[in-house]
Amino acid sequence: MKKRLSLVLVVLLIVGLTLTGCSNQGAANTKQEGTTTSDKVYEWTIQSAGQEGSTTHEQAVIIANRIKEASGGRLDIKVLPIASVVAAPDAMDAVNQGTLDGYHGWLGYWNGQIPAISFFAGMPAGLTELEYMTWMLRGGGDELLQELVANSSWDNVRVFAAGAFTQEVLFHSKVPISNLKELQGKKVRGVGVWGEILAKLGASPVSMAGNEVFPAFERGVVDAIEWSNVSANWLSGFHEVGKYIVAPGIHQPSTPVAFVVNKERLNELPADLQALVETVTTCQYGELWSYIAYEDSVAWQNFEALAKEGKIEILEFDKEDQKEVARVAQEVYAEKAKQDPFFGKVLKSQQDFLKIFKDWKSYFTTAF
Repeated sequence: MKKRLSLVLVVLLIVGLTLTGCSNQGAANTKQEGTTTSDKVYEWTIQSAGQEGSTTHEQAVIIANRIKEASGGRLDIKVLPIASVVAAPDAMDAVNQGTLDGYHGWLGYWNGQIPAISFFAGMPAGLTELEYMTWMLRGGGDELLQELVANSSWDNVRVFAAGAFTQEVLFHSKVPISNLKELQGKKVRGVGVWGEILAKLGASPVSMAGNEVFPAFERGVVDAIEWSNVSANWLSGFHEVGKYIVAPGIHQPSTPVAFVVNKERLNELPADLQALVETVTTCQYGELWSYIAYEDSVAWQNFEALAKEGKIEILEFDKEDQKEVARVAQEVYAEKAKQDPFFGKVLKSQQDFLKIFKDWKSYFTTAF
């Protein structure tokens, strides 16, 4: 740890990097042959998981710009929007094969082939943003992510965790859904593990790609949809289709994202640039959360203004039923852990971490 910390401090002194929310985490899992620098310019092309103008895409651009600035232009990263080179679900393979130098975005696209990757994409009734950050940086989460990827078919990629989005909106709906009784039989967009949990709760989950959500909701293919965080949903205009907004987003307490790099391209870099890539992505925990938390706060004022005008209705999902959702989620996870030992390993790691984290937090959470 001392070696990793010292290397990052050297990089910070060299490039004068002063970014919001930085962690003293060094350049782990990269091959380094000293700290010699050169004026050679390295150019990468990466693809984000978002459209131009989206928060996801803008965060990828922020990472690229900060790396370029901090490196004095020695690492220049071009960021392309989703599906520019390959479809979103093919991005990891493209990075592994070298078709893309990198990818930035959600890892949940691949939970079908690697179930345990869901823990690094946000789990229903799972970790909040603060809990996820602490678990990843100090609770063993990052080591498990590296182990997961190393034992996958992606043997030529290096995954850097790059922060987490705020909690999502539970539902935008055309009908009121404020408890489990009202959820029964409703056609609800739900993908991955959340879709499985919805089915156990009595809903009729409908899996669909992101670009299909708005038209499906508009046409009435589904009664309700889940999409993203408050500010992203405001921009998407779902409230113009469905009158009801349901919170809190127990299905997605946080949405982690990652910065994925082709390992060969990473190892071509001098040691200081390799360390810089990890340092900047680690700093995104603070940058990303504060960025979206502020945008969500502003967007929520817009939703509340519409509610006061009677144009929409904001519903809180029943608190006791929230606990039932969490109970069913844990049942689903226990079943998956029996089928997949690594899924069980990550689940136990998070559960063990939460025991000590929540015990401490219970005494240090104010009543005002």
